[in-house]
Amino acid sequence: MDKVKSTLKDIREADGRLNAMVEDLEKSNWEHEITNDSPHKAMNTKGSQVLPQSGNTRDTYIQLLRKDVGKGDVVTHELKHAYNIDEGLDKTINAGKLPNGLRREEADAVNTGNIYRSAKGIPLRTKFGAWEVPLVPNLLYDNF
Repeated sequence: MDKVKSTLKDIREADGRLNAMVEDLEKSNWEHEITNDSPHKAMNTKGSQVLPQSGNTRDTYIQLLRKDVGKGDVVTHELKHAYNIDEGLDKTINAGKLPNGLRREEADAVNTGNIYRSAKGIPLRTKFGAWEVPLVPNLLYDNF
């Protein structure tokens, strides 16, 4: 967990908006657990991801592949999913798809990861799988 804590510190220091997002998650009434070993077997075969915990809550498990634990852009992307679940944005402002078929939720998370990338001088991510990601999407990705 020391590596995760170090990565979170790096994310917080990269940009004030990212710091605010992490602070909001820390202060949330919902629980957001970051793990390398998910209790959900289905997650273990996929990449780093967020899964809502069971029940009628906004609690989340954030599973990071070991290779992703130190990657601030990947962790930021997954934290944004957790933030959106926490705030209900995944079901409201980020519901649905963009005209090119990309889920709005993924475009939002990619653009939030790009805040980190920009602060660190890393080239911006422009694709999510096969889809082009609008770098100035028609959605409120800066909603924290």
